[in-house]
Amino acid sequence: MMKILLTGANGFIGSHLLERLVESYDVSIIKRKNSNLSRLRKIEGYKSFNLDEQSLNEIFESNFDMVVHLATHYRKEHKKEDIEEMIRTNITFPTLLLENMVERNVKYFINTGTFFEYDLSEEALNEDSPISPYNLYAATKAGFLENLKFFSRDHKIKVIDLKLFSPYGPRDNQKFIPYLIKCLLKDVEAHVSLGEQQLDLTYVGDIVDAYKKSIDYITRMDLGFQSFNIGKGHPESIRRVVELLEDISGKRGLINMDRDYGERDIFFSCADNSRSRRILGWEPKITLEEGLKLTYGDYQNGI
Repeated sequence: MMKILLTGANGFIGSHLLERLVESYDVSIIKRKNSNLSRLRKIEGYKSFNLDEQSLNEIFESNFDMVVHLATHYRKEHKKEDIEEMIRTNITFPTLLLENMVERNVKYFINTGTFFEYDLSEEALNEDSPISPYNLYAATKAGFLENLKFFSRDHKIKVIDLKLFSPYGPRDNQKFIPYLIKCLLKDVEAHVSLGEQQLDLTYVGDIVDAYKKSIDYITRMDLGFQSFNIGKGHPESIRRVVELLEDISGKRGLINMDRDYGERDIFFSCADNSRSRRILGWEPKITLEEGLKLTYGDYQNGI
């Protein structure tokens, strides 16, 4: 059974991925003493390493076959005090993972990127679209990508980089969809913009399928490095999200579209996912309506 080291397992996407990986693989996760593990409370069948008690060198003595890297430090708009942690988590830590992989002859690394790395003035974004990071977070992700390419080239590590487009779903972070759902469930007013933004909203279950496809593909991949866009390829407006959530909840009049747009609002994103479809055999399956129903139901059960 393949041995996988998963970072960021306690996060939104990481928890869903862990839930799926333990069905087929020998999975270990890295956490810290202060890690919030609430998303993992119903998941069993994995090993856990505490980075505050064991060094990466000691952890890699377990002889993994692959690293799947989701750990990140995200800030849409950073402050001065965020910079050190962002660089440590998004660049230094994963580079140390790669160095330990070299020492232990671990040959496969799957990375988590973001569409924020691209020049968002482009229309449908493909894997060759220009890089122009949207914020410092995206700049650190793009910076680490250069380290990845170096290790892939000089140390023969096979690398897949997944560029994720606007993930959403159960156990999400504090973004606009959970905000709207919680307001509807608690019968309190929500305030959002006019909702003209069109985003490539991608359900977390489809994203997990992309990681599974990548794990299957990377072991037979000829190239040393490949990047794949993971997005539905069909943008949806925020206004459409509001309308669907009102239909799902049966509640009207709670969501007020009366706020001004923010200076850094993204008004359009769309993934050209043809490479992911062709090479990985990945196919997004969940419609926005289905995904919102699943997400609403999960929050409804949790409140």
